[in-house]
Amino acid sequence: MAFKHPHIAILGLGYKSTQFYIKELNEAYLLQHGIYASFPFYMFQADFGTINPFLPDQFEHLKPTLETILQAFEKLPIKQLLVPNITLHETLDQLDINIKLIHPLEITANYLKSRNLKNVVLFGTHYSMNANYIQNYFKQNGINVSAISNENQNRVEQLRKSLYNHDLTEIELSEYIDLVHDYKTKTIVICCTELSIVNKALNAKNTIDMAELQIEETLRLQNELV
Repeated sequence: MAFKHPHIAILGLGYKSTQFYIKELNEAYLLQHGIYASFPFYMFQADFGTINPFLPDQFEHLKPTLETILQAFEKLPIKQLLVPNITLHETLDQLDINIKLIHPLEITANYLKSRNLKNVVLFGTHYSMNANYIQNYFKQNGINVSAISNENQNRVEQLRKSLYNHDLTEIELSEYIDLVHDYKTKTIVICCTELSIVNKALNAKNTIDMAELQIEETLRLQNELV
C-alpha cells in the first residue's frame, strides 16, 4: 500500500494535555481500524514555556508567537489543525491564518444545538468560567451559560491546578465527583483539558467535554479525508 500523507496536524503544547489528545486519538483509531493501526498526523512541538506565561489574554505577546509557530504548518500538506488547548483558541480567532482549525467552540455549539441543550454551566479555568469568550460564542448560538458559585469556581480551579502539577489524589478525585454531582440536573461543559483527563475516567452522563468532541471530530475528518 502506497504511503499517504496525513491530513491532520497537531500543535504540541503542554505535555499532559497534548499526550491526552494523542492517546485518545490512537486508542480510538485502533478500535476503528484494527491491530497495529495508529492515528496518522504531523506534529510541531512548540515550547509551551513561551506561551503559557501569557495565557489567557495577553494577546500582544501571544499573537506574534503563534503567528511564527503557525508558519511551520503552512508548508505541510495538511487540511486541518488540532490545537490541544481550549483557551488558546481565543487568540487563534484573532489571527488571519489559512489553516482550518478543528475548533472546540464551533464543534460544541453544534453538538449542543443538535440535542436542543440550551442551558449549560462551565467547568474550566477561572478565566474561562468568567470571561466573555465562550459565553458570547454560545449566546450567539442560542445557548445560555449560567455561572456556578464563586466557591465552586475556586474548587474547580484548585483541582485543575492540582492535576496540572500532579495526578489527582483520591481525596481530590472525590471532590471532583462531588462537584459534578452538585450539578447533576445541569449540563456541564468541560472547557479545560486538565479537567478532561479526570472527567474521562468519571464518565459522568451530565458532562459534555470540548476536548472529547474535538477528538471525535478529528477522527471523523481523518476517516472522511482518507
